[in-house]
Amino acid sequence: MIKTYKLSLQANKTKLQKIKEIAKEHRKTTKTILAIQLRLLFKEGKSNKNHKLPQIETKLSARYLQTLQYQIVSMLESYLSNRQNGFKDIVVNSNLDKDIKIQLLYINKYKRWFNKEIKLKGKLIEPNILKLARAIIKQTFKKNRFPNTKHVHLNLDSKVAKIEAKKENGATEFDYWIKLSTLEKGKPIYTSIRSNLKLYSCGKKINADVNAARNILLRSSQEIGSIYISKSKVLSKLITEFTERHKRVYSCSLAVTNPYFKRFSYG
Repeated sequence: MIKTYKLSLQANKTKLQKIKEIAKEHRKTTKTILAIQLRLLFKEGKSNKNHKLPQIETKLSARYLQTLQYQIVSMLESYLSNRQNGFKDIVVNSNLDKDIKIQLLYINKYKRWFNKEIKLKGKLIEPNILKLARAIIKQTFKKNRFPNTKHVHLNLDSKVAKIEAKKENGATEFDYWIKLSTLEKGKPIYTSIRSNLKLYSCGKKINADVNAARNILLRSSQEIGSIYISKSKVLSKLITEFTERHKRVYSCSLAVTNPYFKRFSYG
């Protein structure tokens, strides 16, 4: 289970300007890398997040380019997955012969629309079928634009951005620091962030969502995680576990005193 929260960034005008410069160059270069990946798709049949990029006119470092290429390929793969569904709908609802449909769906399953040769059960698929597959997928492309690169957000990893906890003897008004690589080699910036109160629960450092996920995982491996167990048995087990953890607070039986519990336990 993954959840994100909006955090407050504390940065002066100079640092904010450097971040804006990164974002501007990032979006400018996004268009170039997307074009490279599309050429790979049409020429070699698939995109490649580890493709060795040619010399690109950009201020971004090699680490930024690698991070950006990962982001672009992820966007492209998501786009192509949706086009797969469109391809499938066209083929399934067509009047084509069953054998042709099987071949087309096989090509679509592995996103091999632009491969020059494809084997199915040891036999080469005929060129006219490959041509038909390309025509169908291009039809879906025409109805759905490729990913828009004008408003791409900075999706950074540890190669260019690192989150560090505050030092014990450091500033007390901030919770974390972000070390961010800039367009100037060897000159990163450090900017502080404040935690969102939603990250904490009952004074604990562990996120409430993380606790919930752990509890769900634990229960799924127990008897109460079975779909065949009745609601009353699940509730009874949860009440028992709860009262055992809070014996001092709940000395009486919740299943008897609480109408909701009583209805499911004995109804």
